[in-house]
Amino acid sequence: MDGWAMPFELKREPVRMRQTLPARDYYAPEIFDLEKERIFYQKWFCAGRQEELPNERDHMIREVLNESILIVRGESGMLRAFYNVCRHRGSKLCDGAGRLGSAIVCPYHGWTYSLNGRLVGTPNVGEVEGFDRSEYGLHAVALETWNGFVFVNLSANPRPLEEQLGPWRDYQRYHIERLRSGWRVVYEVAANWKILHENYNECLHCPRVHPELVKMIPIYRRGSDRGERRILGQQACRRRDHLLEDGPLEAAVPARPDRGGEALIQRHDGVSQPDARSPSGPRHDLCAVADGARAHEGRQ
Repeated sequence: MDGWAMPFELKREPVRMRQTLPARDYYAPEIFDLEKERIFYQKWFCAGRQEELPNERDHMIREVLNESILIVRGESGMLRAFYNVCRHRGSKLCDGAGRLGSAIVCPYHGWTYSLNGRLVGTPNVGEVEGFDRSEYGLHAVALETWNGFVFVNLSANPRPLEEQLGPWRDYQRYHIERLRSGWRVVYEVAANWKILHENYNECLHCPRVHPELVKMIPIYRRGSDRGERRILGQQACRRRDHLLEDGPLEAAVPARPDRGGEALIQRHDGVSQPDARSPSGPRHDLCAVADGARAHEGRQ
């Protein structure tokens, strides 16, 4: 483009060799338990785009870890998120995406909730001493939006989304809010979640695996042309000890001074989709799981 110049100079810098994470970090159940508590139950996940729910009563379901999350646009146009389980017997309330009726109705016993999560109907359950319907609304999930993206957080006291986004906050000049989703693809990958992110964060495989991409973006032919601080793939091995501070695995999994946890969720801090990337089971294979009967009070 005439008159256009690269805003910064691309130059190759010396790169220091780093080891990957220890093998057990990819399969040990206790490591995954720690990741759940320190990452998946604490961080914001991108659930989609606001335009996916343009009208009142539109809803969609997203899976974060083994939790099914219902996201709905209410009467006032406000987006809200709830655990997708009925407060009566834990039945899953909704599937897929689409338009709700005037309320959210459990398919099992017909318990009915307003679009703001309030319990408004309990068929065949009369007045019972000690049963206050106002105390049995749907469990809410924290939700925030940013430039058209919808984020959810399973923590009862999440930190502000902007703190997690970091430099992403300054991308307004790209007018991300004007983007519209063309289509959505969900992959279920039988691998540890970190392997998926590590593969995404490096392009050493691009020349052989993605020749079409390399043809479109020639710089990928070299895998990366950025210095150590810009190579995202290496960040997955940094600051790992952050996750282990004061944690139960501090002795079992020695912390290394050049590794840590923040980078493990670097793409989650951006705009990654959470579903089909959620670990499950001892080997935490990646799959989308709807577990409607899980008890949520422990994190509420």
